[in-house]
Amino acid sequence: MNRLHINIRVNDLNQARKQYQALLGAEPTFTRPDYIKWDLDDPAINLSVMSRGGSNGLDHLGIRYDDEVDYIKAVTRISALD
Repeated sequence: MNRLHINIRVNDLNQARKQYQALLGAEPTFTRPDYIKWDLDDPAINLSVMSRGGSNGLDHLGIRYDDEVDYIKAVTRISALD
């Protein structure tokens, strides 16, 4: 399943973990001292929060493709725009 990817920078990683854990109703799927990720089916999202570098707020958005075929189809559609 392809997933929306959202990465957010925060000051307080522990507080962000508590908030997103409560919001999503799930434990993180991956953690490091400066990074936490939820990779969920419902909602189909790959959400990560991190406390390293840069300003707080939205860092980047994307789509995570589960296989190369879906990725190539998306790149082909975008390339055909011009």
